[in-house]
Amino acid sequence: MNIKLNPDEYIDFSIEKNKYLPFKVEDLLKLIIIVMFSFFVSQIFYDIKRFNKQFSITDLIPLVMMSSVLIILIVNFYKRFLVAYKWEYIVTNQRLIIKNHKNLIEHSFYFNCFPTLNFEENAYGNGYLVIGEKEPVFLGSSRLNLSENDIVLYNILKVKEVYSILKSKITNSPN
Repeated sequence: MNIKLNPDEYIDFSIEKNKYLPFKVEDLLKLIIIVMFSFFVSQIFYDIKRFNKQFSITDLIPLVMMSSVLIILIVNFYKRFLVAYKWEYIVTNQRLIIKNHKNLIEHSFYFNCFPTLNFEENAYGNGYLVIGEKEPVFLGSSRLNLSENDIVLYNILKVKEVYSILKSKITNSPN
């Protein structure tokens, strides 16, 4: 680990992770959207072929819109894959360090000014931590939030224990 630590800082532990692609509840809705849009895109191409008609701008607009949503969702799943498999989470006596897949520090949170911390746990006691405010699944009344902008620590073994340790470090730190 090539992490530059402060002079009085030492590594307590690395957070243990599972090796699987995390699946959140809102992903079910996103997968349904992917399937629906894929069906509509294939239906557009089928209709063009079946009726031997020319590809027009009225076909292009929904195709571009649906394709852009599909690409956004697939890119977000890929980003989550990188975070889940390649990123490392290191806890020191002063901060939480998140290293990305390029072995660079992506985020560093000092315990004396730590943002809010929440966790989600599955039936097996594993889960993920959310640092900061969790973005809602729906924006406004009917828009689906397609972004993956939350700072999430995925695939954590015994997430409740890790959450408790981090919370104790946050509350015991001098302000």
